[in-house]
Parts: sequence; C-alpha cells; structure tokens
Amino acid sequence: VSSVNAATFQVDSTLDATDDNIGNGLCDDGSGNCTLRAAIQEANATPEADTITFAIAGAGPHTITLLDFLPDITTP
Repeated sequence: VSSVNAATFQVDSTLDATDDNIGNGLCDDGSGNCTLRAAIQEANATPEADTITFAIAGAGPHTITLLDFLPDITTP
C-alpha cells in the first residue's frame, strides 16, 4: 500500500499548455514550465488536497490567455 502526499504546484508561466505526463506528480508542460492548465491536471490526478500557487516572473499583472476551457477541478 502506498501513500500519496498532497502537493503544491507552482504556476510559473502564462502559457496555456497541457501537462506532459499527467499523474507523475510534476507540473511540467515538457519545456520546464508549470502552466495553470498543467497544475490543474496534476492536482486532479491525485485524491489528496493539493495546492496551486503562482510565481510568474516579471512585473505584473500577468494574463493567462486560454486556448480552451480549463479542466474542471475534480479533487480537493
């Protein structure tokens, strides 16, 4: 029996890319970026109460332009 701990996914990109490997516990679009879409996908892949934070470099405000609707948040 394995135990999965809650994770914190830190969004660092304004891109709207999907996660490269959903369920591996890493928010990464394949280019080293953690996008909001990828963070939601990773958080949804576990039953734990994950946290999504933002740390986008540069002066804000920052805008994330979505290419499609974000996935529903289906887990805590």
